[in-house]
Amino acid sequence: MEQEIQEQQDIAGKGKKQKLRLVVIAALTALMMCFSACSASGGPYTVTIGGVDVKPGVTTLQELEDAGYGFANGIGMFDRDENGILTDEFIYPTVYDLSSMAEANTIYIAIALVKDKKKVADVTVVNESAKSIPLSECIIESVEIDRDDYEADKVLIEGIEIEKVSEEAVTEVVGKAAKTPSYGDDCTWKRGAYSLGFKYNEDGTLKSVSSGHMS
Repeated sequence: MEQEIQEQQDIAGKGKKQKLRLVVIAALTALMMCFSACSASGGPYTVTIGGVDVKPGVTTLQELEDAGYGFANGIGMFDRDENGILTDEFIYPTVYDLSSMAEANTIYIAIALVKDKKKVADVTVVNESAKSIPLSECIIESVEIDRDDYEADKVLIEGIEIEKVSEEAVTEVVGKAAKTPSYGDDCTWKRGAYSLGFKYNEDGTLKSVSSGHMS
């Protein structure tokens, strides 16, 4: 009799251990699925300019100003030489005061990211707050690098030198592009709320690269 009771207890104990194992396996599976989903959503596509990482949806205007950059109206002007004669060099001499207030829930477009009066990128800036905040606290919503505006040794796209950027090179780093490009792009990579887009010239050469965040 005692032997039968012991055997029943052993069976019950094994059943509990088996259930515990199943619970642990289920928990691990759920954790792996969550990790996979989080990885798939990913983060912003990083554009590095002059050694400074620009991450749409994350980087603030203050961070870029601290790194020596300014923000100007996207419409520049031709420079003049010492005799006051117009040259063929395009400059952006007036930068915004980042202490100025940005309106609530507002996106600012056609802004030039400048250094030494020269444009290095076009950016879109957003104030996602429900109240007015200084421009310095606003976030870069998108950044676009045009081939006419960069110095090759200073720009990286996801760690790839801009001169070496191609669909194949980017795919090796971030995976396949989306089947359907975003509006305005000829080729787009997507992960979660973030995108990386290419535009091409008529001759097939790369015109510009943009990285953005969908608020």
